[in-house]
Amino acid sequence: MQHAYPTTQRGALFGLDARIALVVISLLSLITGLYFVNRIQETQRQSAVAELLNVEQALRTMQNDVRAFLPDAATADTTIYAALNDNTNIAASFRPRWNGPYLSKVSGAFSGGSYASAARAAANLATVCTNTDCFVWLTVTSVPAATWQDINDFFDGVGEGSATTSGRVQASGATDPRTLHFRTGLRRER
Repeated sequence: MQHAYPTTQRGALFGLDARIALVVISLLSLITGLYFVNRIQETQRQSAVAELLNVEQALRTMQNDVRAFLPDAATADTTIYAALNDNTNIAASFRPRWNGPYLSKVSGAFSGGSYASAARAAANLATVCTNTDCFVWLTVTSVPAATWQDINDFFDGVGEGSATTSGRVQASGATDPRTLHFRTGLRRER
């Protein structure tokens, strides 16, 4: 008896070809997916760095307007950041020169992190400054450790010795999430 459909070996080869094609497509998908995950992480890092620099520029502009070192002009060290948008956080004698708000909004680049404050300290956060060599430090709470590390690598370089306690970016401990401390360029040198 003859079959209505002739059998050939081509069907078996086609199945093998399809499996090879599926493996190639899967590998390409994996490589593409990893590339895009990497790009998203890079974009988040760039956004967080840009946000820190924007806040630093807003603080610098406010300091230039009030013509005083911000910790001296603010009602308290903990109100320096709040003074960017609210002049009641500036001592009354400096309010006439306050031209804010200086920062319209924070983009949220820190994945849930929030600004706690800006305060004065020496070049190393652990060292309290008196009247000389003081910097304004910006504090951001709840920063994922990986984001903190990316920002630290950007500002202080990869492989920094005591990353959490030295450099422009420091942290309160090595927990996850961390409190990020960023030393701005705002400085009093008396």
